[in-house]
Amino acid sequence: MIEMKYLKGSFWERKRDYCVFMTDGGVAYKIFWSRNALFHYYNYSPSCIDVCNVISDGDEQLFGFNDNLERDIFKVIVEIEGIKPKFALNIVSSFTTDEFIDIVENDNIKLLTKVKGINLKKAEEIYLKIKSILLVDNEKYRDKISDKFIKFKKILIDFGLEEKRVNYICNSLFKNQNTYTLSFKDLLRLTVIMYMPPRHTKANLIILDNYYQNKCMSITKLLDHKDK
Repeated sequence: MIEMKYLKGSFWERKRDYCVFMTDGGVAYKIFWSRNALFHYYNYSPSCIDVCNVISDGDEQLFGFNDNLERDIFKVIVEIEGIKPKFALNIVSSFTTDEFIDIVENDNIKLLTKVKGINLKKAEEIYLKIKSILLVDNEKYRDKISDKFIKFKKILIDFGLEEKRVNYICNSLFKNQNTYTLSFKDLLRLTVIMYMPPRHTKANLIILDNYYQNKCMSITKLLDHKDK
């Protein structure tokens, strides 16, 4: 079996438990995705998705994730005896990647037992597996998140949004590990799609695109926040 790490293309269909992803080569894949991926990708269409293919009971299945760290956590969990792929997907769906990092940093093994079907012994196995891939220094990642968070918060405030609402939007968006890899334009589009009234979505996206295309004086502040 050839290992698959990601697919490039576009979403063909989105459902609660799975999506159909059409590759640039015209091949359609059914992907069972995590709830974190569902939340992130349901109204947002990037050009690629992190995946992992697993053979279970003789069948090859494809699983999709919010980011590569979530995929790597799934890969080590599914190696544990007695944990099948769909159960492993449920485990990674129960926490964000930041929450998994906190579990390891605080030795909070008991929190894993909140997932139905996991006893303390199994939680210890899962904890050790996750810890094995989280031994790298996460400070660089956290610094990137912090820097992007502060800059994007200022952009939204410059757009005239109330600070209370800005805090809610930023705290929600930056729960996802891959948020710092998005451009500020993509973050703004995601904000419009996910946090603005649906009836205004189309109009707001047109206005946003015009901002970036026309580069008029009225968006000088926005254009000052170039991606690093």
